[in-house]
Amino acid sequence: GQRADLVGNPFPQGFQPGGPARLRFDPRAFAIPARGTFGNSGRNIIRDAPIGNWDLAINKDFQLRESARLEFRTEVFNALNHTQFNQFDSTINNPTFATWRSAGPPRILQFGLKLIF
Repeated sequence: GQRADLVGNPFPQGFQPGGPARLRFDPRAFAIPARGTFGNSGRNIIRDAPIGNWDLAINKDFQLRESARLEFRTEVFNALNHTQFNQFDSTINNPTFATWRSAGPPRILQFGLKLIF
């Protein structure tokens, strides 16, 4: 529940999208609040990196006999292979404040074969 003190403009050039190499806001606009105070920054004033995740599934059924069929399935997770950054470090007294330290998995392909009888 502790919030930082807002001491400057977090968006001096306006909203700038970017990844871990380019910050989306100026971390120098925030300071650690005095002991016993709550901090004057508003709730959710900084947004995290957007998520652009596309999953895809394709399947084909092959009729083998009257009572048996074979299903082939292909699933692609994060089909466009966009980097999905996890939440940035929002703890102001950490040296890694305002940086992304990890990302989600890259494109994953999964194949399946099922015999239904």
